[in-house]
Amino acid sequence: MLALKFDEEMENVLQNATNLLHPDMSEPLKLLAAMGGEVLTQGVYKERTLRCFFSLYTATDFMLKLTEQMITGRIRGAKDHSTIAWFLLQLGKSGNEDVLNNHLVRNQIEFLKTSDQVGFPQLSNQLDVVFQTISLDVKPKGGDSADSKIDATTVAVSLEDAQRTMRPPGTRDHDNDKESFRAISIIPTTSELQCQESAYLPSANGSEFIDNAEAATLDRQFRLMREDLLGTVKEELHTEFKIPSHKRRRVLPDPCIVNFGMKPEPHVVVRVSIPPRLQQRIRKMKNPEASNFFDEGPGKRVLQKGTLVLLVHDASAGTAHLKTKDRDIRISAVGTIVERLNPMKIVQIPGTNPVKKIRVLEVGVSFTSESMRSITQLLPSLKDRNVGTPMIGSNGGLFNASAGIFSLAPILKALVKLDQVPMCDQTVNLNQPKLPLVAHGGKRFSDLSSTLQKAVSSDQSQQYALEEIFKSNVVLVQGPPGTGKTYIGVQMVKAMLELEKKPLSECRPLRILCLCYTNHALDSFLLDLIKAGVPKNLFIRLGSSPKIDPSIKSRCLGEVDSSVSTKFGRQENAAFGAIKRESEVLETRFKDLLKSIAEESTWGKSDSWWQIIGEWLEEHYYEEHDQLYNFYEADNDGFTRT
Repeated sequence: MLALKFDEEMENVLQNATNLLHPDMSEPLKLLAAMGGEVLTQGVYKERTLRCFFSLYTATDFMLKLTEQMITGRIRGAKDHSTIAWFLLQLGKSGNEDVLNNHLVRNQIEFLKTSDQVGFPQLSNQLDVVFQTISLDVKPKGGDSADSKIDATTVAVSLEDAQRTMRPPGTRDHDNDKESFRAISIIPTTSELQCQESAYLPSANGSEFIDNAEAATLDRQFRLMREDLLGTVKEELHTEFKIPSHKRRRVLPDPCIVNFGMKPEPHVVVRVSIPPRLQQRIRKMKNPEASNFFDEGPGKRVLQKGTLVLLVHDASAGTAHLKTKDRDIRISAVGTIVERLNPMKIVQIPGTNPVKKIRVLEVGVSFTSESMRSITQLLPSLKDRNVGTPMIGSNGGLFNASAGIFSLAPILKALVKLDQVPMCDQTVNLNQPKLPLVAHGGKRFSDLSSTLQKAVSSDQSQQYALEEIFKSNVVLVQGPPGTGKTYIGVQMVKAMLELEKKPLSECRPLRILCLCYTNHALDSFLLDLIKAGVPKNLFIRLGSSPKIDPSIKSRCLGEVDSSVSTKFGRQENAAFGAIKRESEVLETRFKDLLKSIAEESTWGKSDSWWQIIGEWLEEHYYEEHDQLYNFYEADNDGFTRT
């Protein structure tokens, strides 16, 4: 509000207030921090915010006291140095000669080079670039002034790039840019997709904002993987609006709400018109054939389950002589498709007599909570579910991205929850191991029976591995084949069971979960336990197989508990048989086709054949066709597809 209403009268008020607070710098710094966001240093706010900064700069003794308190260490807030650096950057980029030559400003810049607060030394580098470059532009030190201006412009562009790259997480002008990656919503928000600033992506060398290397690795993996998804969505949206509206594939027109559903999760049933390009492909098909086109044919990738959808409209539509890159594409809602059962419907066109019908598509969309706030306002107008209520005007539609959100969501969720897995302090953050909170924790090798001690005493590395279970809650045993990994694993289990039996214990009961890559490896380990004297009634084996050793079979869950079914029922047998028969038929067909192609095909022997292939791809696999087809267009960076 201060920036919006800042005028000449406010300049005097701010200067007087600063002088009254003299020599306390804390309140002016709070004001600078509040006005330090990028949103207040661009657009309509930029000039007024800069005037506010200059009012502080010219206040009596403000810069002198600021410099003194910085150097004497009285300004020690966690973000004070970055606030001051941002303040100086805005003043410096204005090109004001007094600022560029002010010795107090230069002293502050030199001091900030020694700062160890968040954002440094990157902010110091920016200050060097701004003050050195603009001073060359203002006062060329010899040589042609045009050369100086060219040099200044070059570095200014680099500075903008550096700002986008360097700006720490949590500072971008949208609601899904968080300092902690765990707070980021996997599904993007409307303001995030609308934001023009690049996402924060840590470099391969690690993050300057996270000290712990392992935490920085998780942060980087999450942000890069998620940006792969969002980058695809943004690129597709940009590309789609380069295409004439009648040729678009991903923007489906006339979205309207027609119903609600609860399974597999609460969703809104959205109806859309079939785009002209798809309409042309199914125009000659009868209704069953057209329906199958969207169920099983090439159209099954239209509004595919698990993909991201955006409610978009072109706010610049109708503007004369508009360039594609200047289009103002607005996003008003974000969701994912959660239900797609027989998407093609045949509905009556309202107000037609005689009655006319049209083919449409209907899917269930789970919109984000943020998006539902705007969509909820449309619901009172839903009077007739056959007609529905429009979601957007004629210059918009439902954009369907190719990116499947659920293909990456499980991995992203796993990265977020890695700090919740057992023993994550050691396995994720690589902190020092802790004592096991069971009976053997804190014990010594000498507490074991002489039999167990003797079993490993002849091999120093095996004894060392066994001793580790007493002092560490995480033990990793590695070695080439035949070095005794299974053997020492058996001795570890015996040691834990032996110490569990000794009177002591207020410790938690011992539970051991043994996991192996194969059934054979698991059975071998269990047999070794039995041979080592571990009673088999102490374990339960999950799973069943005719190859299980008779010594272990009695300990299978199905044998121990007769209520557990170990065989397929009638329905499972029928389903398994159908799947197996289908796989055999498909395998035979695949082999026959491969043989026929290898022996008889003449594809590719002339240009006319490639033209036929292109037409066939265009008809049946249009997405792949677009990827392979060479438009010979230069992109924004001047690169041409080849």
